[in-house]
Amino acid sequence: YEGKNVKLAFYAYSADVYTWTSLHIGNVKLDAVPADCGGVSSISLRRAYDRSATVEWEAQGNQNMNVEISTDPTFLLARQLTASATPFTITGLQPNTLYYVRARQACDSEGDWASMSFRTACSAVTPQELGLVTFAEGDVSVRCWEMNVDRVGTGSTVITPAHVVTESGHNLLEIYKPANGDNDKYGNDYDAVMPDLTIDDINDYQLIFHAKTRSVSHNIAYLTVGAYTEYGIYTALDSIRLTNRMTEYRVSLANYHVQTAGDSFRSMMFRIAAPADSANVALLDSISIRLLVSECDAPTALKVDSVGMAAVKLSWQGDAAGK
Repeated sequence: YEGKNVKLAFYAYSADVYTWTSLHIGNVKLDAVPADCGGVSSISLRRAYDRSATVEWEAQGNQNMNVEISTDPTFLLARQLTASATPFTITGLQPNTLYYVRARQACDSEGDWASMSFRTACSAVTPQELGLVTFAEGDVSVRCWEMNVDRVGTGSTVITPAHVVTESGHNLLEIYKPANGDNDKYGNDYDAVMPDLTIDDINDYQLIFHAKTRSVSHNIAYLTVGAYTEYGIYTALDSIRLTNRMTEYRVSLANYHVQTAGDSFRSMMFRIAAPADSANVALLDSISIRLLVSECDAPTALKVDSVGMAAVKLSWQGDAAGK
């Protein structure tokens, strides 16, 4: 409207035609908006970590921003922050949490907000923190799984309800491999990656899970299980020909070693394989990572060898020795 004569009007409206509505107006004034304060057109996520996130925005002119972040979409009790440049990193967040963030220029305190939402990444967990994964409804750790290629097409996504099916009252993770003549012989591109794991000595552990197939054609399905590294390198540790009966399997990690210098273990991965012209499904349940020696094996013959001023030396016998 620059250079034009403009008339401003106030209009009161009631949805009920039988009710009189009054509109009271006072203290009306017009303030000039600085020339370099043209508003925020958009805000977007650059990257989310487990306890921080970096956002960026498009703004005309001044880049000084008032930023608010909250777990409530109405921004109730929002944290109020200030930023002087884009991109801007927000710290002090919680892992695997949905956040809402909005920004507007500090030079226009009554201006419109640009807003968006994002979920922080999952923190790495120990086998004990992971516990027993059953894909039950409400289990937030399920969001920390990653599906590589699914029914929708190529790509990567977190597990959603579409990946979980219910059979006989149990929720099962479904890894689907479609028939596709363009794949390799066994179509090894359909994976489920567990949440990132923190394990002091991976060779002391084993992966325990239940699995079966629901064959669509040819009744052939192989499930390879292996370790997945920070560099994205997959090392198969076992290959299992699945049956139509849910069966418990145990895969030892005793002989696993990272192959590339500078790389490190990240997590475990399940991969469904079948002939290229065959569509197949692997169903998983009750997944955990446990010590090769059961944590429940109690030591025997416990005794005190010596007592010092600030320490005591103990010794024992049994399978749990050293754990």
